Amino acid sequence: MNSTQLSKTDTSITGESIGASTEAFFDEIEAWEAAVEHSCAPLRISLDASCPLRARLIEQRFEALQLSRVTSVECRCEHDRQHISQSPDDAFLYSLQLQGEGQLVQGERSVAIRPGDGVLYDCSRPFQWTFAGDLQQLVVRLPRDLFRGRINDPDKCTALRIAGGQGIGRLLAAQLQSLLDERNAIQPGTRRYAAGSTVDLLAGVLSELSLQVPGPASNLQTYHLNRAYACIAERIRQPGLAPEAIAKSLGISLRYLHQLFHGTGTTVGRYIQDMRLDGCARELITLPARAHSISDLAYSWGFENSAHFSRVFRNRFQLSAREYRAQHSLLR
Repeated sequence: MNSTQLSKTDTSITGESIGASTEAFFDEIEAWEAAVEHSCAPLRISLDASCPLRARLIEQRFEALQLSRVTSVECRCEHDRQHISQSPDDAFLYSLQLQGEGQLVQGERSVAIRPGDGVLYDCSRPFQWTFAGDLQQLVVRLPRDLFRGRINDPDKCTALRIAGGQGIGRLLAAQLQSLLDERNAIQPGTRRYAAGSTVDLLAGVLSELSLQVPGPASNLQTYHLNRAYACIAERIRQPGLAPEAIAKSLGISLRYLHQLFHGTGTTVGRYIQDMRLDGCARELITLPARAHSISDLAYSWGFENSAHFSRVFRNRFQLSAREYRAQHSLLR
């Protein structure tokens, strides 16, 4: 791993770990992904082929809060279903944008974030970040339990822009920056109070935001949507997989199936395509190139046209399949 790391000795209060304050620099994606997974969540990180990685991570634990300052060149980050199945994590991330612009997609929502803005997102569901230019964020990792008794339904507030320029949003932004800047000056015995006040401020921001958001989908809709996900996963490699066949298998109308996916901000066809692209991307990394050509992998995941596959792969990952494989082969 090419990284330089500085750390302070761990201390504890009332039997609870405070955690080390660390600062590290990275120039290899594999090491960077491992560091981000430890501090935030597992991610697949992609760079433009002509852009070498330059990244920095400062992190500090305050009781159950993990607070990090993330700095990197332009990149794309994805937290997918494979990450979730391998490392289940019932936690939220809150990102405060300090530099650069980002686009977060989670479920049916897509939100553009600029310096000063914040956004909450859920580690138990897939999400994607796309950044334009160099970036810097403050990222807070919060177990779901921290919201208990503070806010009833934090899920309602995910992937929504939280302005940090006024009101309680501005107070939260200032609190997060001060907390990390003063991390070495805050005494162990008072860190619990700093952490508690931070969670209270975030809960206040989310409570204010939740008043503007409609309620979640019904339990019946969620039930049928999960059945559709399972059906697609079972048949994802079949080239002829189509919405009509899925609806018939589930015993629901085609129109209702489309309504279910519309409520998540995508379409049945786009969801199938994204699942196939995720599968191809994994196998481009894990399977040997000599025995598995790019065309063979594309066809094995249900793509019937190599030109179409090449186009949608580049749109999704900002690299050609060949570039994607070459970039990740350097890490093995």
